[in-house]
Amino acid sequence: MAYADGNDLAARYDIDWVGDLATDNREHLSRGAIATHPSVLAALDGASGQVQAALIQGGQYTVDDLSTLTGVNRAYLADLVCGLAIIRLYERRGESIPANAEASQQKWWTLLDKLANGQNIFNLPSQLDATIVDHTGPTAVQLEHRNDLTVRSKQFPPPITRLPTAQGGGT
Repeated sequence: MAYADGNDLAARYDIDWVGDLATDNREHLSRGAIATHPSVLAALDGASGQVQAALIQGGQYTVDDLSTLTGVNRAYLADLVCGLAIIRLYERRGESIPANAEASQQKWWTLLDKLANGQNIFNLPSQLDATIVDHTGPTAVQLEHRNDLTVRSKQFPPPITRLPTAQGGGT
């Protein structure tokens, strides 16, 4: 399932430019032709696959979370997919990416890396709580002053001698 379609790509980028990248003979395509062109659909599917792979690797979202995005979050996801699709269309042409597009390419790769690292880039509330790590437990002072059996009993050697000699244990 693609997270953006050809109409999303046509709305975000110049139609003539996308048509040049999508066709082998650099013919100009109409908005409707771009939306259904096989090269455009393949680039969008591949970009959606990249997003989904990063999503699974990061563990922040599920595929269902992305399919239920609405409003600005849905538009942001479509921006990411369309940006990655344009990179794929450049690669399809076999041409070097123009200097002005390299900054754009870096922006999309950075977002994809954030998604792969589990960062919350879509601002979903249920996942906001999931990123807060609860690390409660005994403090170092509590561990030092615990009154366990090895400290209370005369049968056990002092704690320093319980370690193997290679780890700094007693003599």
